Amino acid sequence: MTMRVRRRVFMGVMLAPALLLVLVLGVYPMVETLRLSFYEYDLYRIAFAGTPFVGLDNFRTLFQDDAFLRTLANTLTFGLLVTTALIVVGLLIAHVLNSEIRGRVLLRTVSIMPWFVPGVVAAAVWVWILSPAQSPINQLLHAVGLIQEDVRFLADTSSVGTISSPLLSISAARIWNGLPLAVMILLAGLQSISKEVYEAAKIDGASPVRTLFSITIPMMMPTISVLTALVLIGTVGHFELVYLMTGGGPANLTNTLAVYSYQEAFTNGQFGLAGAASSFILVISAVIGVGYILADRRANR
Repeated sequence: MTMRVRRRVFMGVMLAPALLLVLVLGVYPMVETLRLSFYEYDLYRIAFAGTPFVGLDNFRTLFQDDAFLRTLANTLTFGLLVTTALIVVGLLIAHVLNSEIRGRVLLRTVSIMPWFVPGVVAAAVWVWILSPAQSPINQLLHAVGLIQEDVRFLADTSSVGTISSPLLSISAARIWNGLPLAVMILLAGLQSISKEVYEAAKIDGASPVRTLFSITIPMMMPTISVLTALVLIGTVGHFELVYLMTGGGPANLTNTLAVYSYQEAFTNGQFGLAGAASSFILVISAVIGVGYILADRRANR
């Protein structure tokens, strides 16, 4: 056996456990979910009705369900809102952390602290922050005289523009939860830009705003593109904060595809419909991933 063959065998043996985990925990559930979407799998009738093949009937049922259409719209709105906010806020924070200020090491440490908070704990904290009677936000608004009655952030069915108040509330929690990742990626991108470029711009008399839009953002576009794809995919399939904070309510205003799939499977026993709903997460994620790959290839030509 030659050295090259031995090296390949060794690499295969080392990669085998990781590949096995990916197949068992990633590929198999995905394939099984897609398979279930083509069957009528009613957990409460399976004993005498079986699991007949129904083709695309589950998808037709979903598109005839107003609750699902609202859920799909919620998911897309949630994803776009969170992603946009994380890019903008993350870039501002990363810019501050990249500047020559005192205590920036401490600030960098503080900026990643939300990452270490478990999802259950984060949801409980945010439910307390947004609860009508105990909310520190309400107490502050009362203190400055901006409100007379407590704001019901997670229960009010009113909207800000076209986005409901509860959806904005869970978006805020998700933004807080996702900031560490956004800040670290954007900070790494900022640090990869040579200081000489900024010095040349300063000598040419470029203002800070002109420097931002003519140098920083264009040179950060590859980093921003990667972060956008990661955050969009992660938010479209996000489950824990939404489920623990609102359970999809009130009146289906905060329901997302992941929570809807869970409800159909484990509350209603409709595993076929749940599989079909989950397939949309896969399709949306695939579209985002393929779009990013195509855009990256075009940019590198």
